[in-house]
This record gives sequence, C-alpha cells and structure tokens, in this order.
Amino acid sequence: MRRVNLPVALLACTLPLAACSDDPAPPSGESIVWSSTNQVQREAAVKASIGVSAAEAMTLVFLAELDSAEGRSCPTRTQSGKTVTYEGGCTGASGTRYSGRVVTDNVPSFLDLGGMPRSGAFSLRFEKFRVEGGQADGLHLSEVDGTIEQSEQAADLPFVAKIDATFTGAVAVKVNETMKCEPFEGVTSCSVTSSSEGEIVGLGYFLIIADLTHSDAQALGGDVALAGNDVLHVDFDAEQQGCAPITIQEDPAGSICLQSSDPPVEDSPVVGKGISCTNDGIEISVDVKGAADRVEVDVEDTTHTETHVLSVSDTFPDQTNYAVKLTVGQNTTLDCFGGMTVRYQLHIGGRDVCELQSNSNAGPSSLTCP
Repeated sequence: MRRVNLPVALLACTLPLAACSDDPAPPSGESIVWSSTNQVQREAAVKASIGVSAAEAMTLVFLAELDSAEGRSCPTRTQSGKTVTYEGGCTGASGTRYSGRVVTDNVPSFLDLGGMPRSGAFSLRFEKFRVEGGQADGLHLSEVDGTIEQSEQAADLPFVAKIDATFTGAVAVKVNETMKCEPFEGVTSCSVTSSSEGEIVGLGYFLIIADLTHSDAQALGGDVALAGNDVLHVDFDAEQQGCAPITIQEDPAGSICLQSSDPPVEDSPVVGKGISCTNDGIEISVDVKGAADRVEVDVEDTTHTETHVLSVSDTFPDQTNYAVKLTVGQNTTLDCFGGMTVRYQLHIGGRDVCELQSNSNAGPSSLTCP
C-alpha cells in the first residue's frame, strides 16, 4: 500500500532540551502571561505550536478540492503543472463560503491519495484563505494567512518543516517555527529550532520548546513548553482518554484533547483503513495483521447501502492490504462527496471483526457493529 507523508506529520515535533547548543532568544515582543489566559486561548496556542493547526489548514484545502471537483466553479480552481490555486469570493455547491486564496505546490490530491505517490518538497501559501458554513461547520479553524513548507513528503525520509502563518478560529495565533524531522522504525522525531516562537495576537509572544514523538502506536508523546512571562507545559505522556494535562508554573491549568476518547478496539487485527473519493468513484482499503479469509464492506451514503468484497491489493511480511475500487455508473451508485459511512467486516480464522469509519461529510448512520 502506498503511504503518503502529509503535513499531519507536523504533529511530530521534538527538541531534546539537553541538545540545545544555544540559549533560546527572547520573544520578539511583549511576553504573554499564561496565567491570565483562558482555556480556549491555551489550546489554540498549543495546537499552532505543535503543528496541529497546520494539519487542520490542510482540511480547508480539502474542502476547496471537494467543492471544485467535477468542473464546479466555486472555489475557482486553476492548475499549472504541480501548482494548484483555489480562489474564493463565492459560495460552493456544499453551501461553504470561500474568501481569499490558497496556492499549493506539489501537494497530493486528497481525492486520489492511493494513486498519487509523491516525493520532494511541497508548499502552501494562504492569502487570508477563509472557509465558513456548509462543510466547514464544526471546524475549529476558519482562516489561514501565511505559508507552510516541507522539504520532503516521502514517509521514510527526513524532512524540514517551516510554518510562518496566522491560524484564526476562536483565537488568532501566529507561529514562526522550523522543525527538523527524522523517521526511524515507525517513530518520527523532530527538533524545533531555538528561534521558533508564537504569538496570541493581541495578548503576547512566547517561545516554543518541545520534546515530542509521533507514531502509529502512539499518536503523540513527550511534552511541549511555551515560555512567556510564565511557562505553559503540556505532558502528552500523561494523556488519559485522549486528553493531556496543562500546567502553568507547575500548577494545573486544564487539559488539551487531540485524540478521540473512544477506547481502542482491543486486540484488533486492523492496523489501518481508508476512504478515498475520486472524480469517477471511490477507493476503500484496509490493512490487516497477517491475512484474512474474507473482507467485505457495507457502504452507506445519504440514500442507500451497498455491500462489496475487498481483494488483496498488496502484501507485506506482517500485514496484508485489501482494497476495492468502485466506479460510478459501473459497480456503484454511491455518492462519496455527499458523505459515507463504511462498515468493515473481516473473517479471520473463524473470528469475525467489525469496525466503522466515516468520511468528513457523513451524517448519522444506521450502520453499527455488534
């Protein structure tokens, strides 16, 4: 199965404090007083500082790609080689309102990730790109202004990520940071340069100091410190049910939740699954430990449910990838862009395993697992 290292890898940023050769420079403006901030402001600052907001910015691009697919005119999409531009000032077919623009260079299409292995550098330049209403309802982030760059996107190669952008939701947070990242045996570690800093617009500046790792087994580990007039600290190793504790000068100051609080499926043979909408259909895949006797899916959109059997797509020493490609007008009438829920049913040595997955536009579903 092809794996694409999307900017969600920016979640993995690390700076071993003992490895700092120079004392960090002071913030470039008046230092923030964390004890005078509220929970929403603290969460926004942490997300922007560890790359979560950069990953959420990609969701805004995904919504633009969905609305401009199949020749639809809003947002306006133009392409020259590997450079794609989305221009707002309109309301898309989904009811989503777009303003500003975003220019992407060598960024994989979200609608065809399985068929588009990419390598090399990519960048996104947001020019007050704002997404509201429609598909954007419920998102924490509404506007991005600035740049996100990464020197390499192949999952097994080192890369440098640079973020110089303002992320606006309930709070506007600006960060200017550089992360040097290296994957090793399934764990990605990144070092944040000593000059990296952030600002809650209107409240003050802070330095970003982190020692974090990211892997399939542990979404985020380690800790991050944001140093202003006082120090805000998040310990991701102390996470419970998807939430990590926040302290200010070692005093408890709430928590931040980056992961689902749903308990993991105990001893599940499923190690990955995915739904990919393409212009002419749908690709559904699942990675299984070892191999399965049979894999099938029930797929539900807003009008009906279909059942399809997945076949072996790729094999590895310790796992097997199963996939099916559905083509509209041939073997499916499902509407991927309108939202879908998939129920994966695996039969492995007399054992039945069931898991659910929904894509970004899916509403309530009648599909359940026992």
